Amino acid sequence: MRYIKWIFILELFIVVLLLFVFLSLYPLNFGYKGTGVRLTVTPSVEGINIIHDTDILLIINELYALGLKEFSVNGVRIEPYTYVRCIGPSLMINNRKITSSSLKIKILGDPDYILSGLSLLTEYLKSKGFSVSALSLEKLTIP
Repeated sequence: MRYIKWIFILELFIVVLLLFVFLSLYPLNFGYKGTGVRLTVTPSVEGINIIHDTDILLIINELYALGLKEFSVNGVRIEPYTYVRCIGPSLMINNRKITSSSLKIKILGDPDYILSGLSLLTEYLKSKGFSVSALSLEKLTIP
């Protein structure tokens, strides 16, 4: 009878351990919601029809410099260890292939702070031949 009790405790421990490993590999994420800004960046000059990884990294670094932590690029949540690579005419962000013809960046935070903080970046991107538009939204969801 004592052995059955210990076997049950051991099985329960193994189940909890497997659940912990599963949740650490596949975390539950229900998204972040709030007010924010949707920034759209598209190439507007002839001959430039894609956005490169260096352009995205420039935007991401500027967002981190502003202290913003919840944002996504084309539906892919950006985290501190996110990597961005160019692969031909498309981009890879964390093993997800996205088109590089247009970027839709959703940023959670105070819209006035975000728009004023990104004003120099938008001017720089416009000087490089990109069309940049920013829209303040009351309800925004980041995956």
